[in-house]
Amino acid sequence: MSGVNGDCYVHYYIQQQNTSISYVQMAAAALPVLETSGGSIIVVSSVAGKLASPFVALYTATKFAMNDFFGALQNELALKKSNVSVSILILGLIDTESAMNKIRGYAMMTTYPASETALSIIKAGVTRQREAYYPWFHYFTCLINNIFPFMKGILLSGLSFFLKYYIYTPI
Repeated sequence: MSGVNGDCYVHYYIQQQNTSISYVQMAAAALPVLETSGGSIIVVSSVAGKLASPFVALYTATKFAMNDFFGALQNELALKKSNVSVSILILGLIDTESAMNKIRGYAMMTTYPASETALSIIKAGVTRQREAYYPWFHYFTCLINNIFPFMKGILLSGLSFFLKYYIYTPI
């Protein structure tokens, strides 16, 4: 794996704990109360959890795990005819300080306002959407990837010219 050194298992464990396991633990603890109140679980995820993204393999793996766990939970709750909703939010690159610090000097990517992102998260949770995307066009990005998976390889090979100028620094 490009950019992964001998400490990759430690980094993966930390990433998994922060990105996925803590969500699962909170949901498990809250589920009995949510069952009686008809509450909602809102999961903030990333487009990286839908599209395997280069240079962020550990982050991508944890987001895929989180998306699949909560997708399975949605299905289980539906089979039980539970009144608990699970909304999974798939976000693009948001202009938070931590995100900007990670890409600064490495990538020129469009970011999206945190305030608008927060509003989209609230709307999706209140309306009990199963899955929502911000910005909206990531829905089509993921859909096209699912319908035409070979396109990703073609696009990435075309981008390889630009990627030779990208310097990856592991966590």
